[in-house]
Amino acid sequence: MTRLHPFDLAFGELASTRFAEIGVDPGPELRDRRTFFQRAPVERLLADLAPGVETPLRAALMEEYGTLLYATYHYWAAGQLTLDVSVEDLDRAAASGATGRLPGVPRGACYLRLPERRMWAQIGPDAPHEPLDGLFVTETAHPGRTRRKPGSSITAEAR
Repeated sequence: MTRLHPFDLAFGELASTRFAEIGVDPGPELRDRRTFFQRAPVERLLADLAPGVETPLRAALMEEYGTLLYATYHYWAAGQLTLDVSVEDLDRAAASGATGRLPGVPRGACYLRLPERRMWAQIGPDAPHEPLDGLFVTETAHPGRTRRKPGSSITAEAR
C-alpha cells in the first residue's frame, strides 16, 4: 500500500495556487519567519485556515498552522523533495547520539519520510501514541536555533 504524503493530504491542489501567490522563489528574505508571516498572501492564507474565534486554544493552533505553512511552503518552493530514511539509517542515527551539529538541508527544504511504524509520538499528554510518518525540514535565516513547542518535537532551524 502506498502511503499518502502529508503535503498532499494537507494542501493538495491548494498549494499550486495559494503558494504561488506567496512567490515561486522564496529568496533569502522569506527564510526569515517574521518576514514570511508579514507577506499579504501568507496573512490571507492563514486567515482562511484559521479556526473560529470561539475555538479553544485558537492562538496556539494558529502558531502551529503558521509553522506548518512555513515548512510546507518552503518544501513546495524547493521542488517537493522527499527523502526516504531507511531503518538502518534511523538506527545508526539513534545509536550515534547528538553531535551538536545540524546537518545541511538538501535544496533548502525537504521531507524526511521515516520507516513505517518505527517511531511513535503523542500530540498531547493524554493523547494516544500514533505512528510518525516523517518531518519537514527547512533552512531558515537563523541557523542553529532550536525551540521546543508544546505538543511537538524540537524544531531545529538548520543552516
